[in-house]
Amino acid sequence: MLTGKDVTDLVFGDTSKAVVQEKCGNGIMRAIGLGLPVEKVPNPQVDRIELRMRSRFLAHDSW
Repeated sequence: MLTGKDVTDLVFGDTSKAVVQEKCGNGIMRAIGLGLPVEKVPNPQVDRIELRMRSRFLAHDSW
């Protein structure tokens, strides 16, 4: 059974990586110590879910 994070990784993994590299440069987001707080955001029409990923950025050295 897939968890919400598994689905997020499958659906948004490549996109998230591209955005991180665009904003921070060449590198990766460290998975060790990753924080993934989840909040329910009330909305009159339909409630929303907010996911925040907090992790260290590890820059790749240029050759």
